[in-house]
Amino acid sequence: MKKLLFFAVILFSMGLSRGYTHTQDDPTLVDKIFVSPATVSIPYAGDVYFRAYAYDKDGNRIENFTPTFWQASAGIIYDDGHYVGNITGWHTVEVVYNVEHEDHVHLVTGEASVHVGF
Repeated sequence: MKKLLFFAVILFSMGLSRGYTHTQDDPTLVDKIFVSPATVSIPYAGDVYFRAYAYDKDGNRIENFTPTFWQASAGIIYDDGHYVGNITGWHTVEVVYNVEHEDHVHLVTGEASVHVGF
């Protein structure tokens, strides 16, 4: 019984310490995604690199996060967050991550705004 209790304490403490050093090994941990910069202005044909930061439900940042995909309401966005503004005006850049559960899939998203001007 003492050995069982010892191993239970060890496993429990490992789980607690791991909570502050998440990696993307468990995709169900992703709760929120923030995009940086949140708002930016660039000239026509200019570019900017967006970055996505994922957090779990406790607000801990998830290291080595890779989004499922990026999309933009206008302009060109690449898989690495590189955006090229080829249409003037205000546009939305969105990062999407698929969270798969046993019986369903839901999306976690983050957004940024970009103004493309002359």
